[in-house]
Amino acid sequence: GVVTAHVVLGTGPITEFLGGMADLLGMQSETYNEKITEAEMVCLSKLRGNAYRMRADAIIGIHITYTELTHISGMLLVCMAGTAIKNV
Repeated sequence: GVVTAHVVLGTGPITEFLGGMADLLGMQSETYNEKITEAEMVCLSKLRGNAYRMRADAIIGIHITYTELTHISGMLLVCMAGTAIKNV
């Protein structure tokens, strides 16, 4: 069946400032990259936990969506969905 998980992560004012500087200079923002990677790892852990509770053996076809919830507060949303399968 379908298995899903999501994580909402605040970026904080320092990340916002450093991200703005990276944008101004046309560079990658390592602070945002780290935040997104952290959110992905937490979300994947939740996805695996949800699949485990479904008694699934694996998850296939994982789709990841990234969204900024509010432009002002810098809240990031990472959603994952996949198909939980069971070996027979």
